[in-house]
Amino acid sequence: MESWTRSILLADDDPDVIWGLGRCLTLAGFAVTTAGDGSEAVDLLHSRLFDVIITDVRMPRMNGLALLDWIRFNRPEARVVVMTAFNGPYLKDLCVSKGAMLFLEKPVDPDMLISAIAGALPRDPAASNSSGS
Repeated sequence: MESWTRSILLADDDPDVIWGLGRCLTLAGFAVTTAGDGSEAVDLLHSRLFDVIITDVRMPRMNGLALLDWIRFNRPEARVVVMTAFNGPYLKDLCVSKGAMLFLEKPVDPDMLISAIAGALPRDPAASNSSGS
C-alpha cells in the first residue's frame, strides 16, 4: 500500500504561528509548506496543489482576504481555513461568504484545527488532488 501525505499551505507573517502550527500539523502527519504573506502563498499556488490552505487575515503585501479572493477565482474548489487575532463582528461572515470552510480566532487550538481538517478531507487519496486543491 502506498503512503499518502496530505499537503497544507500555511500562510502567516508571525514566525511563532508558522513554527507552532506548522510543527503540530507536521506531527499530525501533514506535509506543511509555509508562506510569510498572501503574495508568497500565491506564488506557491501557481506551481503546486494543496489539500488545504490555512491563512491569517492580517499580513503584509497581500492580506488573507485578498488571498481568499484569489483562491476563489483561481482554485474555487480549494479548502481554505481563515484565522485571525483581530476578529470583528462581520469578519467571520465575510470569510465564510467568500468560501472559507472554517474561521478560527487566534490563538488556534491545534487539536481542533487538525480534527476539522481531517474531517473535511476525502478518505480516498485520488479524490483529494483531483479537486485541484
